[in-house]
Amino acid sequence: MQSRDLKGAIVWGPGPLEEHHQLDLSWYGIHAVEALFTLMGPGAVEIARTFAQDGDIVTGRWKDGRIGVVRILRPYGPLGAVVFLAGNHTKTEQNLDQGYAPLLVEVVKFMKNRLPPVANTETLEIFEFLDAAQKSRERGGAPVLIR
Repeated sequence: MQSRDLKGAIVWGPGPLEEHHQLDLSWYGIHAVEALFTLMGPGAVEIARTFAQDGDIVTGRWKDGRIGVVRILRPYGPLGAVVFLAGNHTKTEQNLDQGYAPLLVEVVKFMKNRLPPVANTETLEIFEFLDAAQKSRERGGAPVLIR
């Protein structure tokens, strides 16, 4: 989406934990974070995370002042989003899960043209977001700067 009319977003998705992952959201919660970045684009600067056994809330502040929120549902749940647009309009998508077919289309394109569908800088920022969320969890929910 990433339009100038987008003022913020809330996304939700599954986030079972896997004990062998240092960044616990990188196991499955990454998909909800990717959905947030698809909507908001890059530019996250501060992350705060509230952790509970049955889910998490991760709040990100973008450099332009927009707020993006990820609600992790544990162990599983649907992927969905609400976007906040200019003029106090909202749009809700209750189930964004399209399976693996769209992913495979992008994989085939990448194998043919060697151009990644997501910029390396955005991929790295997603992992910075996950790392900051982990640090915030370890610090009892304190905000963590990533830029």
